[in-house]
Formats: sequence, C-alpha cells, structure tokens
Amino acid sequence: MGGESGSNRRSMRNAVILIGGRGGTFDTWLGALHDGIPRFPVGGTHSDAESAFKKTFELWELIPVPGITRSEFDKLRREISSEADAKAVAQCLVEELLWRSLNAVDALSRGNGDSQTSIFISYSRKDSDWVARLRTLLRPAERQGIISTWMDADIRGGKPWESELLAHLESTQAALILVSNNLLKSSYVRDVEMPAFMKKINDPRFDLFWVLLEHCNWQSLPGLKTFRAIGNVEIPVNQSPMEADQQCRLIEIVNTMTRAIRDQDRQALESSPVM
Repeated sequence: MGGESGSNRRSMRNAVILIGGRGGTFDTWLGALHDGIPRFPVGGTHSDAESAFKKTFELWELIPVPGITRSEFDKLRREISSEADAKAVAQCLVEELLWRSLNAVDALSRGNGDSQTSIFISYSRKDSDWVARLRTLLRPAERQGIISTWMDADIRGGKPWESELLAHLESTQAALILVSNNLLKSSYVRDVEMPAFMKKINDPRFDLFWVLLEHCNWQSLPGLKTFRAIGNVEIPVNQSPMEADQQCRLIEIVNTMTRAIRDQDRQALESSPVM
C-alpha cells in the first residue's frame, strides 16, 4: 500500500491492502499470512485480490484478521463498478477496518508483560526446513516477549554440545516435537529427549506440543500418545493440498501454542498471591 504519511507511516507497514493483481498480489497475501500481518484483499477488484479475499473468508475460523468480525470483513466483497463504490469501500477500509485491526494487534502486544516461556524444539536435522519455517512464524511472539525458542543448532561453536542440550531439556517450560520418519529413527530423541519430557508430565507449568509432519508410525514413540497432536493426524502437514493450506497448518501450530502459553501465564498470574 502506498501513500503513507506523517505519524501513520509506521503503523501502515504492519498491514497490507491488496487490489486486483495477477500472481504477485496473491504471493503478497500469502507472505502477509505467513508473517501474521493484517491483510485486506479488496474482493470487488477481482483477479488475485478476489482469490485472496475468498481464501481469507474460507479460513476465517482458523486465521481471522485481528480486531474485526467476519461480517465486517465481508464488506470488502462489494462489487466496484463506479467511483462511488470505490470511495465507499476505501472509506470502510481506512476509517473502520484497518485501524481497528492495527489497534487490536498493538493491544495484544502491549498486554504481554515480561512473561516469556522457553520452548525446546525436538526434531530431526533432516527436517530443518520445517523448523526454519515454524521459527519464522514464531518470531512475532518472540519479539512480543511471549516465548523464546531453542534447538540444538543454537549451540555456539566451542561449547560442549551435550551438556548444553541437557541443561535446556532440564529448564525448558514447553516442548514442540516435529514428528516424522526421520525423527523416529533418532535414538537420542527416543532415549534422552522423550524421557526428559515425560519427567515433566505432571508439572502444570509444562506444555508438550507435537505435530505430524508426514505419515509415520508415531504411536511407536514412547509417551507421545499421552498428548494430543496439533491438527489432524490423519492428514499430516506435508499432505496439505495447496501451499496456502500447508502454511495455514503451520500458522495453526503457532497460534495453538501461543494461545495455550498465554492462558497458562494468565492463570499463573491470577493464582499468584497479592503482595
């Protein structure tokens, strides 16, 4: 979106407005979805914007545009066949939907406090591309101070590998396991990481999340079936029919974890004695 000015410039960079377009416009929508940025495809301008509008509307229950309702978002569907139509849609977008959404994002950021939960990522290095995609999606929550993430690749050169990993296993407050055939072949995950997680099973401050990346015998991993997977295990993430659907599955993972951690932090705060 162009034409930013004055004090609005900073906020405007936190949202995208999509008008018409072919190819690149839909990719921009997908990128905004990936980054968790409020996105406003003007469906009445057709082409890519209409496709992005329909996809946003279809995915609303899973990934809404923050701060507005589905019926309010539906106003962007209006057919634009005159200057009056264009002005009406622009007024609704700029004066209502855009700023309400940005305010909701800002309020969410301000309400996080200083709480930060450490998440240990358990994975196979052959699946590192999946980890990179998820960590990209988790960055907004890390910047807001909700979580921090850790994986073995974060160990700096010159540091003792196993002692660092064991220390993080001991101190972590949550774990994310990316389950695949590659992970199931890892004796370290089976013999060291999973037993460490199972020791924390009765700790109310500990959360274990797991995701099925591909069809595999996940039931063979000791203790895993004690916890419910994020998403449908009948359809692994890599079996999502379209790239956008796959990206939505990854966003669902991030949203589920951050929501659970927020709820736990809120409960802990409410139960803390007043000084």
